[in-house]
Amino acid sequence: MVNNTFGYVKKSIIFLLIYVLNVASNNISLPGYGRPSGIFYAFILLIGVYIFFKKIVNGSPFVLPLFFRINFLILLFFSLIGGIIIQDYRVIYIYYSFVLLFLIVWSVSLDALIFDNSKMVALLTTNYIIVANLIMLVIGFMFNGISIFRYEGIFDMPNSMGRFSGYSLVLTVTYILFLHKSNRYSILPLLVTLMSFATLILSNSRTAMLSSFIAIVILVSVYAKIKRIKGKAFLFFLFFIAFTLFLLNIYFYEILEIFMFKFNRGDGSSGRFDLWESGIQYFNFFGSSEYNNLSSRIDVHNNYLSQILKYGVVPGIAFHLIPLFFFIKSYKRIIQIKNNVFSLAVVLGMSSFLLVYYLFETSSIIAPFLLMLIYTGLSYKDIFFKRSL
Repeated sequence: MVNNTFGYVKKSIIFLLIYVLNVASNNISLPGYGRPSGIFYAFILLIGVYIFFKKIVNGSPFVLPLFFRINFLILLFFSLIGGIIIQDYRVIYIYYSFVLLFLIVWSVSLDALIFDNSKMVALLTTNYIIVANLIMLVIGFMFNGISIFRYEGIFDMPNSMGRFSGYSLVLTVTYILFLHKSNRYSILPLLVTLMSFATLILSNSRTAMLSSFIAIVILVSVYAKIKRIKGKAFLFFLFFIAFTLFLLNIYFYEILEIFMFKFNRGDGSSGRFDLWESGIQYFNFFGSSEYNNLSSRIDVHNNYLSQILKYGVVPGIAFHLIPLFFFIKSYKRIIQIKNNVFSLAVVLGMSSFLLVYYLFETSSIIAPFLLMLIYTGLSYKDIFFKRSL
C-alpha cells in the first residue's frame, strides 16, 4: 500500500512538472532569457531516457494504438519527403520532435496503469494542477494588480493569460461536474473556477473565451445526457449567460464597450480573414519555406492553415487528426460508460478546447494538448477497450 501511494505521488508530480514547465515555456518570458522552452524540452528528454532504460530493464512492451501507428508513419514519411523537396529541414525537425515528445509523454502516462487504480493518479494530478493554477493566478494579482483592459497576470501577453485561464476554467468545471460528490464541492476548485473566469474576461481574449465556452457547453451537455437532466442543464445555461451579461453590464461595462468597438470597426475577426486570404498565396502541397520565414510577421492566426502552409497538406492534416480522434473517442466512451469518467471528461474538454482554439491561433503544443495526452493514458482502458475494465 505504501509503495502504491508513493507511486501515485511520484507519477502525479512528474505530470505536474510537465504541465508547469509547458505553461512557462509558452507563456512566460524570463528577463534576459526569454521563454524557458529549452528547460521544458530538456526535462522531457530526461524523462524519455529514463523511460527507455526502464523498459529495457523490465522488458515491458510499448503500447501504441493502431490509429497512432498509421498516423505517425504518414506524418514522419511526408514531413521527410516535404522537407527534402522544399529544402527546408525545419519540417523534418518539427514533426520528428513532436512524435518523440508525444511518445515520451504517452509512455509516462501509460505507466500509471501498472498501479491498481490509475484514477487515483488522475485525482492527485488534477489536485496538484489546480493548486499550481491558483498559485499562478494569485502571483499575477500580487505583481500585476487587476486591470480591465488586456490583463496579463504573470504572463507575457494578454492572449497567454486568456489561454491559461480558459483551460484552467475547463479543467475545474470538469472536476466539479465529473468527480464524486465528496471531492467536487471542495472550496479550492470553486475558487479557481471563479478566478479563472474573472481573468479570462479581463484578458479580453476572445479566442480563449470562445474555446472554453464551447468546451464547457459540450461537457455540461454530456453530463446532462448521462445524468438525464437535459432540461435542468438548459435552464442552467440560460441563467449563467444572463448572470454573466448582468455582471458585465453593471460592474465591467468597459469590457463590453471594448468588445463592441472591435465588432463595430470591422467584422470582429481582428483582420484574421484577411490574413487567411493573404496566406493562401503561399500554398504548396509540400509546404512553403518562404511562408515559414515570413510567418512571424504575417502569421495567419489559424493553426490548421498555418501548418499546411509551413509544412505541407498531409502533415498538417495528420497532426490535427489527433485532437479530433481524442474528441470522438472520449465523447463516445463517456456516453457508453456513464460512471467514473473523469479522465475521459478531461480528454473531451481539452480536445474540444483545442479544436476551437486552433481556428484562430497558431500555438500547437500547449498545455491543453499535453493534458489531453496525459489523461488519455490515464483512461487508456476506458478509451481503447470495448468494455470498461
